[in-house]
Amino acid sequence: MAKEVNVKSMERVYVVPLRKEFLKTPKWKRSKKSIKTIRKFVERHMKVEKVLIGKELNEKIWERGSKNPPSKIKVRCVKKEDSCYVNLFALPVKQSKENKKGKAKEKEKELVKKGKEKEKKESKAKGKEKELVKKGKEKEKKESKKRESKK
Repeated sequence: MAKEVNVKSMERVYVVPLRKEFLKTPKWKRSKKSIKTIRKFVERHMKVEKVLIGKELNEKIWERGSKNPPSKIKVRCVKKEDSCYVNLFALPVKQSKENKKGKAKEKEKELVKKGKEKEKKESKAKGKEKELVKKGKEKEKKESKKRESKK
């Protein structure tokens, strides 16, 4: 016989079809019905009664308003004991603090480099503007001298 394994947390990815259900309701209730459909789908597939829907998933459903939710959505379900947490699949996985600090330092370095490059470009642009202004003034002086000589 197979050994029974006690799984404390289980993770699965599903594509939840929403269109078939929300088309049965009035337009102004479609996003609300989509949320209920996700709850029902996860209850059925993960075999839990308590389903918690993540903030990002909720915002994605309501993003286009109550009348036009997405027709299907890819979700990540994490089952822990008797409850299940559901969120968008496309969300990045949380990183350790060390990785975040390293990436933050790299980003700072990149920003500093970009800032220096922008300063150089701005200084070059100012120099060119000054040259153009000088040339413009010189031309004006020559033209004014020509006018005076003609009079």
